[in-house]
Amino acid sequence: MYRTLEFKSEYPDEWQFDQEDNPIGPGSRELADEIAARLAEYASVISSVEQHSYYGWGFETRYENCTFYQVLNPADGDCYFTIQCLGYWLRKLLFKKPRQTFGRYCDVVDQALRRIPQISDLKWGDFRS
Repeated sequence: MYRTLEFKSEYPDEWQFDQEDNPIGPGSRELADEIAARLAEYASVISSVEQHSYYGWGFETRYENCTFYQVLNPADGDCYFTIQCLGYWLRKLLFKKPRQTFGRYCDVVDQALRRIPQISDLKWGDFRS
């Protein structure tokens, strides 16, 4: 299950490129660190922010016994923040609670990002299974 949030960012978006102009390091590392710090006020951040392939920054959090992996993809002032529910306790699955927990976590992400002044125009995509 995953969901993507699109928004505008005023954070620096300086990508790194090799000699042939291929991307090797995404921009907006400072923004990824800021998002992780803001989420740490609501959830447990259980991994450091690390480069996700050549195009983004990813990290894991834990909220209400579920683990979430999120990736920030910057693209010229537009950013995409995709959240994926990785794991949840069996009892949550038996009581069909993962989707509800995921919804609450998306609310937490929304609150955290709205507290960052350099972020604007938040738009949520639909839930995906």
